[in-house]
Amino acid sequence: MCKKHFIQYFFWTIIVFFVGGAIHSCKESKIDLEEVSIVDLQIHRFYLSSKKNPDLEKVFFSIDHAKGTIINKKYMPYGTVLDSVMMKLVTDFSAKKLRVAINDGEYKDWHNKDSLWLR
Repeated sequence: MCKKHFIQYFFWTIIVFFVGGAIHSCKESKIDLEEVSIVDLQIHRFYLSSKKNPDLEKVFFSIDHAKGTIINKKYMPYGTVLDSVMMKLVTDFSAKKLRVAINDGEYKDWHNKDSLWLR
């Protein structure tokens, strides 16, 4: 057998060996699946509160999940100043992490005990 054919056969033998080993190892490996649970990330209730303005908690906010917006359709009294407010969200118990876009659109992790400064 000439040297050229020997190198070709040797090369293909090595390739077949590695492919066979890969197929064999894939056959033996087990896949561990994580438990997947469905979570409800919808906000059920939204309200604001403030020490300076106790009536703020009575303002009704509409939640539109399709558009991803929360608005107050009934206007607050003229001249209402919102400086520092406590935002409260009621979600399903499975919502684990909330992120809020504040002022210039920067997203921050938020917890129900944090207050927001609005500008």
